[in-house]
Amino acid sequence: MCAFVVRPCASVVAMAGALLAASAPLAAQESAGTVFSAAGLYDEDGTYALSAGLDHAFGEATWLRLTAGLADGATGPVSLSTYRAGLGLDHWFDPAGLAVDVEYWGDSDTIETLTYKGELYFRGEHARFGVNAAFRDIDLKYEVPVLARNLVDDSQSFVATGFGASFRYTWDAASLYATAMAWDYDESIGTVATNVDLSRVPVPLRPAVQQRLAAVVGAVRFLSASSLTLANSLLARSASLGVDYRFGEKSLNIELAHDRGEVDDLDVNTLSAGWLFPAGSAADVEIRVGVSDADTFGTTAFGGISLFLYR
Repeated sequence: MCAFVVRPCASVVAMAGALLAASAPLAAQESAGTVFSAAGLYDEDGTYALSAGLDHAFGEATWLRLTAGLADGATGPVSLSTYRAGLGLDHWFDPAGLAVDVEYWGDSDTIETLTYKGELYFRGEHARFGVNAAFRDIDLKYEVPVLARNLVDDSQSFVATGFGASFRYTWDAASLYATAMAWDYDESIGTVATNVDLSRVPVPLRPAVQQRLAAVVGAVRFLSASSLTLANSLLARSASLGVDYRFGEKSLNIELAHDRGEVDDLDVNTLSAGWLFPAGSAADVEIRVGVSDADTFGTTAFGGISLFLYR
């Protein structure tokens, strides 16, 4: 059983999705096999997220990763449900390694993204350093009143590129890590409502079209501020700093993260703590709690649980 699974992700959704995807391969590196993972979390705004993952090690140098999840904000400030599915492959060449991922995320009625990621990393006895790049296709959709559907577009497409780095240093019982990522968008998503040409729309219909566009902007702003959707949403930059400390077969993780959304430059700060402990001879459980503070949306507390099964 792996009793020291690290937590390198930058937000709460790390526990419900990206956390599972990133930590399970590190567990699998200790021995060839398979790691099954599942997680769920809930915040005080009524939004919840669920995620599942499977990581399989082919020998001691290659890992295959599958992830799936959903986040539902139907009872939160914005009624929006998003889904996520990802496929990744990681190969260790010694002393360097290469990881590639492709991921779908979104809501087919409002926003959809397809992201391609790559990381080149170097790993020694105590330290790991990686540089990564990502390319993301983004499609925004909005309902247009029937009488205006032939007069104005009902969707917009964007492209974003991201570059980042990660670092981790491990001692006997402690591990310190940091991550950073910056994104560049080919168009300003925050002004999506003003990017639509309304000149062909009759004046009486324009308020209705603008109202629909404003609803999309509101949903995108919420995606950039909710702790449940940060890892997959429209970020301008993100950074995290964390520490893991092992107590025998148990471990404590504390992480501080800062994220800035591309829409209206919304800032979100998140502090979380997780306690990992054995749940049998081939399973670990982590309990995580935290709080995030977002511009305009205020402070939100959250909590959840993750389960790891090893074969």
